[in-house]
Amino acid sequence: MTKWVRCEADGAVFYGVLEGDGVALHDGAPWAKPLSLGRIVALKSVRLLAPVQPATFVGLWNNFHAAAAKAGNAIPTTPLYFLKATGSIANPEAEIAPPASYVGRTLYEGELGVVIGAVCRNVDEAAAEAAIFGYTCVNDVTALDLLSADASFAQWARAKSCDGF
Repeated sequence: MTKWVRCEADGAVFYGVLEGDGVALHDGAPWAKPLSLGRIVALKSVRLLAPVQPATFVGLWNNFHAAAAKAGNAIPTTPLYFLKATGSIANPEAEIAPPASYVGRTLYEGELGVVIGAVCRNVDEAAAEAAIFGYTCVNDVTALDLLSADASFAQWARAKSCDGF
């Protein structure tokens, strides 16, 4: 299995492949068939960055059936999703801090991230699966008290899109 990373080395941003205690740097995103630069740098000499910079960040809600049943929620017949602002993406080891004005509860949830490596719309299941580049870990952070601050309108984007969430 190839383990891709996004990193900063010598003041520039690269994608690279982990090779032991080094990173083999590439020119371009991994799903775009990047060229190897023929250069391996020590892992300890780079700063790891968020693995991707997506144009759109979609989160599925209530897709874990056991959790839905435990919460008394119906199993959805179609995917229920929310969008997260791309500014909510943080680098590894970054401090996760709620906005200074927020004093409520903050939840941290480990999630599986699916990285889509090709543009696709209105495709069948096989084409959607073929567009998957790979997977990553996601820490889905929520300012819980913002979510339902207004009973007439749930604030999914606001509660999950704080900078660095």
